[in-house]
Formats: sequence, structure tokens, C-alpha cells
Amino acid sequence: MKKNNFDSFKTEKKQSRILKVCELIKRTLAQILLSESFTDSKMRTFTIFVSEVSLSLDMRSAVVFITYFCQNNVIDQRDILETLEKNLFKIRKRMGEKIGLRYTPKLKFKIDSLGTESQKVEKILDGLKIKDV
Repeated sequence: MKKNNFDSFKTEKKQSRILKVCELIKRTLAQILLSESFTDSKMRTFTIFVSEVSLSLDMRSAVVFITYFCQNNVIDQRDILETLEKNLFKIRKRMGEKIGLRYTPKLKFKIDSLGTESQKVEKILDGLKIKDV
């Protein structure tokens, strides 16, 4: 019986550490990405923001959810991900220097579509409110 309580304590402690490391990676990557100016193959510049970081249990790989802002042009999401992949070594190296973990996690970037999806749902709900009135 005591073993089960101890096991649950260990998992809670590990989850707490993972959450702290996720937040550390998120803040560090946000600083790195905001200090860089990114351009795609067509020389369009854009800014990248970190929405969320999801870390594996062994803390060796992380999925980074990003959003982006482009001033004048609409940029394809594939171009943004390709640009990040080209700069991945430099980003990971700078992150490893700043965070001081034993292993620097491998990064995989994904576009966060939560904002656009929530806007779509909001428009649908607004349409339903108008129909009810």
C-alpha cells in the first residue's frame, strides 16, 4: 500500500518538473525567437511567437506550438516551418546555452491553430444568436 502512495508522489513530482521545464523552454524560446528576424525564401519577414510547449516524459524532445505575424503579406505555413527548420541548429544551440539542462531537447515546431479555430467557433455562435433573436 505504501508503495502505491510513493509511486503517485513520484509521478506528481515528475509532472511538476516537466511543467517547470516546459515553462522555462517556452520563455527561453520566446526570447530567442523575438530577438531574431526571420525571412522566408521569397524574402518576406515575419515574427514568431511561442504559444505552448509540450515536453516528452524523458525531457529529450519537445513540440513547440507557434503563432506568427506578417505585416503585409500572407505567408504559407509551410514556408514558416521550413525557415524554422533551416535555423533549428542555431535556435537549439542558443537555447541550450541559456537553459542549462543536461540534455537540450530536440525541437519540433507546429503551427498553433487554436486562435483561428476559436474565431471560427465565435462566428458560428454569433450567427446562432442572430437567428434565435
